[in-house]
Amino acid sequence: MIFSIEINLKDRVEEASIKITKKIFEFLKKNKISVKLNLKKYDILNIHSSGYLNLLGAKNPLIYSYYAMPSARYYAFFKSMIEYLVFFRDKKEDHRSFPRRLLYFFVGSLSYFIPLKIKQKIFGKANTLILALDCAKKQLSIDAKVIKIGIDTNYFRKTKNKKNKKLNIAYVGHNSPIKGLKDAIDTFSQIKHNVDMNIYLSDYSKKVKEYAYRKDKRIKVHGRSKDILKTYNNIDILVLPFRSENAGIVVPLVLVEAMACEKAIITTRLKNTKEICKDSVMYVPPMSVNNIKKAINYLIDKPNIRSDLGIKARNRILKDHNEKDMLESYLRLYKEIDNQNRKISWN
Repeated sequence: MIFSIEINLKDRVEEASIKITKKIFEFLKKNKISVKLNLKKYDILNIHSSGYLNLLGAKNPLIYSYYAMPSARYYAFFKSMIEYLVFFRDKKEDHRSFPRRLLYFFVGSLSYFIPLKIKQKIFGKANTLILALDCAKKQLSIDAKVIKIGIDTNYFRKTKNKKNKKLNIAYVGHNSPIKGLKDAIDTFSQIKHNVDMNIYLSDYSKKVKEYAYRKDKRIKVHGRSKDILKTYNNIDILVLPFRSENAGIVVPLVLVEAMACEKAIITTRLKNTKEICKDSVMYVPPMSVNNIKKAINYLIDKPNIRSDLGIKARNRILKDHNEKDMLESYLRLYKEIDNQNRKISWN
């Protein structure tokens, strides 16, 4: 029985879905599963994607691992795309060309207007549908298996770094307003306390630096971290004001990695973040600079609350988002499918 895992190797290597898919692939190979990447001839195909239109041309038998929410906030997506083009896009630094960026915008926009009933039929093409959170399964309301995205909790942990003289308030993520970048910068510029304020981007951007400098000269903008564990552990308050459930994959890696490092986190109250975090973070409404500012000011003056939130956050990840559980769930699924198909072929 030959399995093929479909993955878009043209995307950036730091894309969360690619990182996760590669880990699953390597774990399956290590455990003697006959699996290859992007084979044209196979017995079973496993597509890993945050979209669903590629399901239309897929041939059964099929495993479909879907990393997004079936339905999310269109206004946030539209507003964020416009702000990106106006404030942050630099053609030298954008991994998508302008035509591809517009195509992404229009295709993304179109998906918001497809009724959920039609999406249900599209997802129904998969023999096995895998979703990353229970809230996605509830929203889609069809037969699906939930395998929660997990991270390496032995690596992502609290470490004893050199203590900063000032509190470090930070944003970590892509150069994208949909992830709350603009809201974070706008909020940081209103903080009156004597703190360090940092923006850590997956790709350094002059446009972001210029925007942050105009807002407040105290805000420092950095490129990709060479040691993300050290970066997380140097942060005292992490601000992740996602504007939509589909600001990235439905389980944002930055969020769960920082939670595993026992960080005090401020994030937006969305269906996915509520399921992931429960009571281990401070919530604010999406696109609400004033509420983010209040939450930051509250946590600055409450070191014990920051510590308690961090401990709760790590416990949440250990319980529901441990990489070992995710990988073993995929291994069990592949073995079950392999055994079922062998019985069918023998009969």
